[in-house]
Amino acid sequence: MKAERTQDNILPVPPDRRQRPRREAEGWTVDTQTIAISRHFPFSDYTAAAVFLMQIARLIDQHDPEQDCPAAAITVDPTGLTIRLGNAPEVGVTAADFDLAEVLSKAA
Repeated sequence: MKAERTQDNILPVPPDRRQRPRREAEGWTVDTQTIAISRHFPFSDYTAAAVFLMQIARLIDQHDPEQDCPAAAITVDPTGLTIRLGNAPEVGVTAADFDLAEVLSKAA
């Protein structure tokens, strides 16, 4: 049975899927203040970063839709691309965030 969406069309995260950053994803930094994980992927120019962005956008879209929907913030700058995964502080970083981090790391 699927979870009911909230009025903002957001699937609630079941309590058993919520976690503070206790797990690790290689190469990812844990921000305990904002309860998120992030990783910078270095690239020599915007074109290379844009190619990687398209690749990971497909991976994020294909990520298991039955799991919590990870919130991904992506920033591109002259040094590369930074991905931040996390949810509202009361939800924290979920197992789905760490699962997606591992998938994105393999794509690099």
